[in-house]
Amino acid sequence: MPTRRDTQGVMSCELVTYGIPVITSDLPVCREIFGGLNNVAFIKNNENVIDLKTVYNNLLDKYDSKKTKRYGYIQTVRLEEELIKK
Repeated sequence: MPTRRDTQGVMSCELVTYGIPVITSDLPVCREIFGGLNNVAFIKNNENVIDLKTVYNNLLDKYDSKKTKRYGYIQTVRLEEELIKK
């Protein structure tokens, strides 16, 4: 999901939640959201040539296909529901 802005943020979170590998821009907001997740790789936007095959293969080497709980129901929707109920 290379981007100069965080325009694909929601879609990227959904992909990551279901264990799909994501290659995204190395922006501070992307590091904040996806840092520490095994199925995310970061690339620099200002590089003229990026070897995506190598990035992808490196990502697969550490890839864990399990769903992440970071953006699942308990960590997102349920918190909002509890806030509304208060």
